Amino acid sequence: MTECALNPPPPDGFKIWRGAPPPRALTQWAVDLRDHWMPKANYGDTIGINFEGQYVVARKDHHTWTYKKGVLLQGICIPGITLYQSLLTPALAGAPGLARGLAASSTDSLTTPDPNVAAYTEEPGTDWKLVGVCAGAAVVVVGAFWAGIHFAGKV
Repeated sequence: MTECALNPPPPDGFKIWRGAPPPRALTQWAVDLRDHWMPKANYGDTIGINFEGQYVVARKDHHTWTYKKGVLLQGICIPGITLYQSLLTPALAGAPGLARGLAASSTDSLTTPDPNVAAYTEEPGTDWKLVGVCAGAAVVVVGAFWAGIHFAGKV
């Protein structure tokens, strides 16, 4: 098994997103972060977003397991994006025992595979329709360029 540094506990007032995978828009945000923000971020860096009335935090963490095409892979150490849900919802604001609930977040971790963690199981695939449109546009541009060169000297 590949050794991986331990991740810090969840940010204060947050827990790892568990249950059903996040809505598609939030999952796409995490994928965009993974592809564009994460390569420049340090482990433990966070970024947040207001999403459907709640504040969601994403953090670059070490991941020791993941799903690829629905199959659990373990014994790895890869960088990944972990989404964290706020424990403080409008209904809980000012509720008795809130501090006790927030303190519990420090024990939540990703150290072992957990089927309750909301992980997206499919890598975004290639959008072949978009590839086709881009290839068609490239053919048009190159054709226009050559036509321009051909007719440039003729008046």
